[in-house]
Amino acid sequence: MDILRDLHFVNNEGPRNWGKLWKLRPLIDKLQNQFLATLSLPAVLSFYEGVLPTTSKRNTTRIFIPDKPHRYGSNMLMTCDARTAYSHRYVCCFLVLHVITYDDDLTSCYPMLYFTSFEMYAGKRESGTSDAKFDHKTGAAAVVRNLEVVLELNRHAWHAVVIDRFYSSVLLVIELLKMQVYVIGAITTNRLGYNANVKVEGHSARPASIPRGTFTFSRSVAVPTMVAFHWSDRKSVY
Repeated sequence: MDILRDLHFVNNEGPRNWGKLWKLRPLIDKLQNQFLATLSLPAVLSFYEGVLPTTSKRNTTRIFIPDKPHRYGSNMLMTCDARTAYSHRYVCCFLVLHVITYDDDLTSCYPMLYFTSFEMYAGKRESGTSDAKFDHKTGAAAVVRNLEVVLELNRHAWHAVVIDRFYSSVLLVIELLKMQVYVIGAITTNRLGYNANVKVEGHSARPASIPRGTFTFSRSVAVPTMVAFHWSDRKSVY
């Protein structure tokens, strides 16, 4: 307890920086720079969210996420190597956070994680300037912000990123193609621009008349590299 009480990274009597993480900002900046310079980027990345579990009321970034194994904690958005689970960038959800993590069934990979970079999120995007515009596209914008940082100094000609349906959209795919990044991921069928002809209406589960593994797809005329895909498993997958 004495160590926790006396360990400080900034002078409490010095000028206060912006954000809830101002006392950790020097350490965070140092770790971000070090992690980004540690490993060359793979061709295929994964972007998802995770939780740093904590029930402490002293943690001002703690949020409640009912559908996670750890329901209380700091939310994180993470950019990882899709094969080795190496984390090239993560953001803790404290204010403007970007974190990288994997789905719940990949928790065995967690001991392998080495964070390349991270930020904290506390509800909405926060900036050091008072005239910053509010971010109305938190999900998709988080993907773009993280990839811009990760790909700035170390990249192949093209990369691919695997994302969750919470982030994926037609507009995000087009934006990332401009950055020479392919996108692979599930999508909700009510997204703007999604081809309604690929959607199976009126069935929450696969009808018995449709064999498992049946699929349909549609290629965009305006963007030939973009394909909408439907696959029949126990339920429809898009």
